Amino acid sequence: MFINLSHVVGQPRPEGRSLACLSITRLSNYFKSLGVRKSKRTLANYLRCLEESYYAILIRRFGFSRKASIQQPRKVFPIDTAYFRRKSMGSMMECAVAVELMRRGLAYSYFKNGDYEDDFVVETEPRELIQVTYASAMDEVDRRELRALLKARQALGGGKLRIISWDLESEVEVEGLRVAITPLWMWLMNPST
Repeated sequence: MFINLSHVVGQPRPEGRSLACLSITRLSNYFKSLGVRKSKRTLANYLRCLEESYYAILIRRFGFSRKASIQQPRKVFPIDTAYFRRKSMGSMMECAVAVELMRRGLAYSYFKNGDYEDDFVVETEPRELIQVTYASAMDEVDRRELRALLKARQALGGGKLRIISWDLESEVEVEGLRVAITPLWMWLMNPST
C-alpha cells in the first residue's frame, strides 16, 4: 500500500525535508485519476482501518481547536521502517520516533507555520518540541531545524526543545534557549530523555 501511495504522498524525501502530508481530497483525486471512484468517507474509513490495524500512523497537524486539527492533512508513517529506502535515513528515524511516541502512549502531533515545520509536538505537559535529523556532528545540524524549533516554541508559547540526531549528543543555546540534542538510540532506550 505505501509503495502504491508514494504518488499520493510524495516520493521519499531528500534529507532535511519533511515527509509529505496526505489529505483525503488528494487521495480521492489520485484514485479518480486511476479510474477508481471511492467516496471521501470510504477513503477516510480505509485510512482509519490502516491505523487501527497498526499498519500506519496518521499524525494530525497541531491546532488549538480540535476541528481545525481534524481538517488539516496528516503525516503518514508506516509502522515498519522497512518501507523506506536505505537512502532515507532521516525518514526512517522520523518514523521510528513516531512509532515510539505512539508506543509510549503520548498525545502528539506535528506543527507547521508557514515554511517551518516541527516534526513532533508532544502535547502532554511539559510540552516538548522535537525535530529529527540525520546528523552525526554539530556542523551537520541544519539551521533550519533550529529555526523551526524556535518558531514553533514562539507560536505555541513555550515547551522543551529537542533535536533527535543519529549519534550526536550535545546541548546548544540558541537565542537564550537550551536545545537538547539526543542520539536516537539513547532517546529510544530512555523514556525520560
